[in-house]
This record gives sequence, structure tokens and C-alpha cells, in this order.
Amino acid sequence: MPRPVVVIDSAEHKGYTFERFSNWFSGTTRKRLAMGDYSLLGMENEVAIERKTVSDLVKSIIHERAGFIEKCEKLSTFRKKCLVIEGTLSEVKTPYEETSAHPNAVLGSLLAAQERWEIPIHFLDNFLLAEEFVASMLSKYHAYRWLETNGYRRCLIDGDI
Repeated sequence: MPRPVVVIDSAEHKGYTFERFSNWFSGTTRKRLAMGDYSLLGMENEVAIERKTVSDLVKSIIHERAGFIEKCEKLSTFRKKCLVIEGTLSEVKTPYEETSAHPNAVLGSLLAAQERWEIPIHFLDNFLLAEEFVASMLSKYHAYRWLETNGYRRCLIDGDI
């Protein structure tokens, strides 16, 4: 199975490099993605992963709500998609220094978006864990798609679960 190329949105400046995962990917490329911060070359219309820090998330939901809703609507059209939050649920539920927004309003909006647009949401403790999670998701998306496209049935083997 060929190794995929990760596409990093050109607007993503402090994101993941995937250098630790050179055994999973043949490389990375930067270009403007229609949606999300990360995808796979040749699968840009099928795979989208959106990354947010907790402060980005709060800003998006509270101060840029229309844009957040629009992004969720677009993200929902992708076959494989998710929202990765660099931070814990506890951090989302802790009062914020930069705004008077109530944490319940942020979490409630996030859960409503998950329910309405069926976008999986993943909380990862820190940058490195989030990068590894995104790398793993992209690797799995590619592997399963390659198997399906090449006439193999997706299967799990010992050690997959």
C-alpha cells in the first residue's frame, strides 16, 4: 500500500508538521484547503480535519459564531471529518481569562454542532498527542480508502482493537 501525502492548509501557521510520522506518510504539502486544516492528497474533497486550541474554539463560538456555523455546515459534507481540540474538556469547562463567555455556552454550542452536523469531536490533552491522533486518523482514512478502492474488504486483524 502506498504511503499518503498529508495536505496542510496554507493558512495553518502553528500546526502539525508530522515529522515524527515519516514511516506513515511519504511527505506533506501545503495548499489552500476548501475546508479543514489537514487532509490527504487526492482526498481533499473527502477528508477534512479541523484543529482548534481551546482559545480558538472559544473565539470561534462566541465571537465568530456565523463563521463557526458555516464551517460546521461545510465540514458535515465530508465523508471523513472530525474536529480536534487541543485541550481537555476540563479546560473548556473552566472560566476563561480572555472573555466573559460562560463555559457552558461554549460546550453547549460544541455539543449542538456535534449533534446537528454529525461531526466527531475529539479532546486531546496537548499539541503532541493531538498531532499523533491526527496522524493516526489520516493514516487510517487512507488505508481504509485504499483497501476499498482496490477491491479489498476492510477488515480488522489481531492487534487492531
